[in-house]
This record gives sequence, structure tokens and C-alpha cells, in this order.
Amino acid sequence: MANVERVEFVKGPGSVLYGAAQPGGSVNTITKKAVNDNFANVEVQAGSWSFLRSTLDMNQNFGDVSARVNIAGDKGNSYIDLQSSSNYLVAPSVSWRVNKDLEVSYSGEFQKVNLHGGYTSLPSIQGVQNLSAGTNMGQPWSSQSNTNSTNQADIKYKIDQDWTFRQGFFNANYWASYSP
Repeated sequence: MANVERVEFVKGPGSVLYGAAQPGGSVNTITKKAVNDNFANVEVQAGSWSFLRSTLDMNQNFGDVSARVNIAGDKGNSYIDLQSSSNYLVAPSVSWRVNKDLEVSYSGEFQKVNLHGGYTSLPSIQGVQNLSAGTNMGQPWSSQSNTNSTNQADIKYKIDQDWTFRQGFFNANYWASYSP
């Protein structure tokens, strides 16, 4: 969520195109884009089970070009024995106002998720088995890794006061590996 600006939900009569049954509608996730402003925000969080998370959201305006980067990383253990995870995200965004009518932009998202000590069996329930709630009943030696990469380029041309032409190009790649 470090790269999410807002989440929009389309419900009611306007959502009939996306399904009549409940829950009908759609969800639109808007990611952060480069803006005409200069700022930098850093956040660090710590929590139980050695959890540590840090984020950076930095934007710089260079006149006709604006650049933004969101970087996030977290790692931590779980209440379940021998289970841990780490996540990394880099999301750059560049916007170039060529002239008053033409704007070209690029945004990308590169994410890696690592899970160690897969929990692939029933949870340990106190009172049913004579084990603690954190006992790993799965495969503590297993690991899973997911890598996601998305790229998006947009061109926006203002034809006149009432008409704007927009064209976008999108590419997504996903890789996953699992070792039992």
C-alpha cells in the first residue's frame, strides 16, 4: 500500500455493468504519480515479532519534468515458530509536460515478496492438541518468492478546451518460485 494514493469503489446503479449479484461493482486502485511539488516523507515502524518497516515517498519538480519515487521495505517473524517474511517495493514515476497541450508520463512498480517457513496445514488449536498456538505444523524449511513488475506509459494530448486524447501502454510480469 506504500504506492497507493487512493482506492475507489463503484457501487449502486453505476456498477450494474460489473455484475448484478452481491458484491457487485468494481474496485479501482489509484497509484501515486509525480506531481508539481517538492517533498520527501520518511516513515519507520517497529512492532512485535521483530517486525520492522520503512518507507520513503519523495517527489522533485524540475520545471517541465517531475519525478517521484516510493520505496518500502519490511521484514519480520511471525507468532508461528520458524516463519518469517520480507517485502520490498520500488515505484518510480516521471511526468514530462512537453508543452501546454502534451504530457507524457511513466510509472513502474517493482516488488519482491519472500516467505520462509510455509504454513500449509491446520492451525494448532489450544485445547485440541497439547501444543502452543505458535507451533509450526507445516513445513518450516520451505520458502516462497514472488517478484512482480509493472510498467505503464501514458500520453495525454489536449485537442481543444473540450476534447482530450489519452493513450496508455501497460506491461506486467510476475514470477513465482516455491521450494518445499
